[in-house]
Amino acid sequence: MIYSTTMNNAKRIFLILPILFSVAIKADFNTIPFTPQEWEVIKYRKIKANSTRLQSDHVEIDVNQSAGSIIHTLKTPLHLEEIHLNFAHSGSLNLTKVKQGEDGGDDFLLRVGLIYEGEETLGFFTRKLAANWLIKIFDKAPKGSGISQIIFHNVVSDKSLLGKEGKSSASKYMYNKNSFLAKRNLNLKIKPARKKKIIAIWLCTDGDETKSSFKIKLSNFRYKIKN
Repeated sequence: MIYSTTMNNAKRIFLILPILFSVAIKADFNTIPFTPQEWEVIKYRKIKANSTRLQSDHVEIDVNQSAGSIIHTLKTPLHLEEIHLNFAHSGSLNLTKVKQGEDGGDDFLLRVGLIYEGEETLGFFTRKLAANWLIKIFDKAPKGSGISQIIFHNVVSDKSLLGKEGKSSASKYMYNKNSFLAKRNLNLKIKPARKKKIIAIWLCTDGDETKSSFKIKLSNFRYKIKN
């Protein structure tokens, strides 16, 4: 009887352990809901805007020969160890006549931009000439600070681009890493630069240059703060 009771208790412990382990892992992450309080929708001047619907547990974005982005600003700049995001899409980019990433083909299903803290700021005259989206990005920096770089981790549709990286032609502050190959569903995991603090996370999707129409759904956005 004692042996039977002990074995039953042991079985219960083994059944509970995976659940406790899973809860412990989730507790290490900060999950950010897709609400207007957490995400700002950014539209670009003179470019047709995406249709963006923030639904708390996810965001749905309809791209119809359009472009746009959403940005989450951290309450204070942080060293992040990992960033996770679930991605799903229907439809595709129209790349039959252009090369993705080049003139006329600079569209991506998703770009996850990490905005790093630094000393670069926009001066008075530079600010007057800068695009509205660039001004918004610099305004995310805490008072007395600036940005150093924006590194994009891109979901590419052209397999030949996977793993390639380089400076962006859009701005001297931007750098592209083609980190993921597009699939219907993806669980994105990003390891930020170790020694740099992140100000904000910028999620961009566009189909304006390639005249593309598609839909994406993003969910379960979470990050782990580096100890």
